[in-house]
Amino acid sequence: MLVRVKNYNVIKQSLDKDDSFHGLQFTHEMKKYCGTTQRILTEVIRVKSDGRGYEKNIGILEDVYMLDNVFCNGERHLNCTRQCKLLWHKDWLDFKNSSKTVEPPSNKSPLLIDDPTVCQASTIMNAATRFSNKFYQNLLNREYFSKVSVSDVIKDILNGVSYIITTYIWSRKGSLRRTPSANLGLKVGDRVRVRSFEEIKRTLDVYGRNRGLGFSAEMRKYCGQTLTVSYIMRNVISEYTGELKRASNTVLLEGSICDGEYHSRCQRQCPHMWREIWLERTQ
Repeated sequence: MLVRVKNYNVIKQSLDKDDSFHGLQFTHEMKKYCGTTQRILTEVIRVKSDGRGYEKNIGILEDVYMLDNVFCNGERHLNCTRQCKLLWHKDWLDFKNSSKTVEPPSNKSPLLIDDPTVCQASTIMNAATRFSNKFYQNLLNREYFSKVSVSDVIKDILNGVSYIITTYIWSRKGSLRRTPSANLGLKVGDRVRVRSFEEIKRTLDVYGRNRGLGFSAEMRKYCGQTLTVSYIMRNVISEYTGELKRASNTVLLEGSICDGEYHSRCQRQCPHMWREIWLERTQ
């Protein structure tokens, strides 16, 4: 389905003092899409975040959409290279006049927030109704049932039971105290094979991380696959602390997207970040 992103000046009228609408942040990187016609990729209902101070880190969104191939390039956020998919509230989109030609967006009217660590990823839970990370606690929460469908409740139960049963299989913990690094000198377009899970596990610490970057359960399905390097990571804004961190010897791989299966079925579709030591070059 095609939609037109409304003119920036129209969207700005809806924003509060925090440059957000119902808690959803509108960022500098979104302005260039104003007035353009885009294709809706999916409606985003479920999100999970490790952001600052979020004790209840599962959230339910309303009237929020993700557009196809529309992501944050980080140019106004310390050149962050996470390549997060941008989220759009229904009120920022025109569903009736998707083919209408409009004036290009004006950048003369600035946003109010000038903190480069404030972005959609670090504030997403402000736009959501928050629930517990433990699915069985949500089953006792009346508000939770008012926000999700019966099929969602059933899926949550099955997902929770499956996670408990397969925890030992999907364990990502290593045994190292100090984790190793490798520099393959990768460039965009290079073909690489993801190492086996056992090989990767030998590079992880007791928290399942390599130099602070976690290897998630959703990444295991890519082990053994040959993929293409799509982006070289440099700077990353930490969702947990909001701080800018350097990302050395780390890349994104084409088509490697988190499906949220082991993160409460989160629909944010974040690109997986891969340490080069988890990869090997192909001939």
